[in-house]
Amino acid sequence: MITTRTTLGVDRGVTLPLGSTGFGELGCTLTGAKTVDLSSEQFSHQKAVLDLMDLYMSLFRVESGSEFARSKGFGGPFDIMARLPEGSSYFDFDDQYPRYMALKKELLANERKRNIVFQNDGSHNDFWIALAESLPHHCPGYFSCDQAPNTFTNNITGEEWKLNQCDPFLAVVSSVQEDLILLERNKGGSPKISNISVFFPSRWNPAGAAGRSVRDVHQIVPKFEIAGLSDKIDRILNNLDKPGVRFTRLIHPYPILHQSTDIEIPKFPAGVNYTEGNVEDKLYMRVEKQRFFSGDTLTGDARHKDLILMSIKTYVLPLRVIEASQGFAQKMWELHEAIRNEPTDPNDPLNVFREYRGGTTAFLEPLIDYLDRVRKVQLQNPLEHIKRFGIPDDAYSCFLVS
Repeated sequence: MITTRTTLGVDRGVTLPLGSTGFGELGCTLTGAKTVDLSSEQFSHQKAVLDLMDLYMSLFRVESGSEFARSKGFGGPFDIMARLPEGSSYFDFDDQYPRYMALKKELLANERKRNIVFQNDGSHNDFWIALAESLPHHCPGYFSCDQAPNTFTNNITGEEWKLNQCDPFLAVVSSVQEDLILLERNKGGSPKISNISVFFPSRWNPAGAAGRSVRDVHQIVPKFEIAGLSDKIDRILNNLDKPGVRFTRLIHPYPILHQSTDIEIPKFPAGVNYTEGNVEDKLYMRVEKQRFFSGDTLTGDARHKDLILMSIKTYVLPLRVIEASQGFAQKMWELHEAIRNEPTDPNDPLNVFREYRGGTTAFLEPLIDYLDRVRKVQLQNPLEHIKRFGIPDDAYSCFLVS
């Protein structure tokens, strides 16, 4: 059983059995046939995060001191996005799948929150039906699809969706852990967001994003235009052919997965004094693995080549997870050293991310001291500075307001 909460540590008294996602009222039925078990070590959420860090290190290994500029689009061999390595999975599953699905269900069940996290005007239902029919190919064993009665089955939960009787976009987003955003290419400008399901936003409000351009949505990022990122992102997306991957790495004072700005969340927990000795437990590493696919790559249908699917798999773990990844603390130290040394000129492109990256002023100095300590230990004794860490239950809280 899991307990959902409205705020950190406040029990709502609502419990759901693991594996019960509660999407029945939205168009699916529970068959009871569950043929996939995600409880084994190979599906460990912790292992998935470490594998993700290793992938990041292999794709974005750059010269010391220059990663901050390169990762923000100022040049370098992996400018903003890298190719997804051949043989990589298109969707990821781990042992926290039931909890992600339970949180999605709770958000969808709240009418006000549903209008924020899920927007579909029905304009591309043919794509979502085709994707549901293709998921058994991309995720063998996890899903099955009988095209004669047009039935899509989730083999993890035993849920069945009649694709001709439900919202097919909802069927897909209710079956994968990722958030999904469907874009329309725009050769003359910025791609448009067509359908969007963002259940796990990081300090932004997805409401009203559908119908807007990628450039427009990113205006909330300070100095985004000054940094020259809009043109580069538009060009990459409009010319995307093979699958791409990028990562965001944020330090948060809360482990909450759903952090929409439509409700006021205190910038920092009350009464917390951050020190070099406690940030490993008081702060959280929030990593997003973002993958980008041309629509026809996913469905095999050339009619979908002008569409781009962006998937976002969000992981939240205590900051000390970096102690188990060789070299990652070094990269995070370089990044936050660059933030500390940002120029004061408001028109300088690098003077961008201090507050946007989580209001880091409250913990920047102790964070840098901690990262410096970990990276030095790892340089001398690779992977000896490792502690056991667990997944915070509060990651699956909602901050729901009726």
